[in-house]
Amino acid sequence: MQGLVNSLPSDTRQKIQCDFRVSPLVTVKDLVTTHCPDYVERYLVGNQTEEELRNVGFPWSKEGVDRAFSSTGGTVAAATSICQVKRKRNAFIHGQHENGLDRSKIGKLWSAHVAGGTHHAFKDRGEGFCVFSDIAVAANVILRDFPDVVKKILIIDLDVHQGNGNAVLFQGVDEVTTFSMHCSANYFSEKQNSDLDIELPQGCGDATYLGTLNHWLNRVKKGDAGDVDFIFFQAGVDILEDDRLGRLSITQNGILRRNEMVFDLADSLDCPICITMGGGYPRKDWQPIIEAHANVYFQAFQYLTEH
Repeated sequence: MQGLVNSLPSDTRQKIQCDFRVSPLVTVKDLVTTHCPDYVERYLVGNQTEEELRNVGFPWSKEGVDRAFSSTGGTVAAATSICQVKRKRNAFIHGQHENGLDRSKIGKLWSAHVAGGTHHAFKDRGEGFCVFSDIAVAANVILRDFPDVVKKILIIDLDVHQGNGNAVLFQGVDEVTTFSMHCSANYFSEKQNSDLDIELPQGCGDATYLGTLNHWLNRVKKGDAGDVDFIFFQAGVDILEDDRLGRLSITQNGILRRNEMVFDLADSLDCPICITMGGGYPRKDWQPIIEAHANVYFQAFQYLTEH
């Protein structure tokens, strides 16, 4: 991430005041808040069947274990860092309320992980390049460790594929609402039931996509997802017209507007947001996919400096 920041013009870099950290490896204790202990242990030692490996999409290796643990651990760290600051902020506000403290001057509680978004993992198996669900693990960890500051979580999943793993992992869990907006022609396994599933037709462009998203985010703003106090944003860019697997026709400007709409929602709710990556699959030229991914994070930085 620091390399991405260094690529910006100097005047823009000076506006970015962020703390950059290396993604830690997730602990087994945190993983088993969400995933079956037997599955975690078998993955650690490489004891998977051929079918399990095919479902995930890549072979087992020690480096792969480190990658999966880092991808999950980074999202856990990003989410818990918000909660730690929020806890301190709440205590400060409570102690200073008689002095007329202006809460708006304390700053927004946003974080981002330049990985993660592995939303196809289930309790006891992986799927679609996803071994563990980093967002689900992070959500369960902050519900466990920060019950005083997090009571209701919203997962906004805007990858082109349904967040099927998270849908199943949080079925019947009142503390988490799953919101997935995805292509109706792009299920590669059995469709699951999120709390809110929004299907888009194959080939739809910016106008349909953004109009639909605007409608449903306004519904969230009006309370359809409950009294949300923490948002996870799975910012997949495989909705891009240049994506090899996406089947939608969203432009770079459309993705920029999508991101802004999610950031506006978090801002309007005065709600912390934790951003992760998602899908993005180049045809031959990597540049459009890299640009779309990078813009998610650049745009978040810019939003914080301007609001």
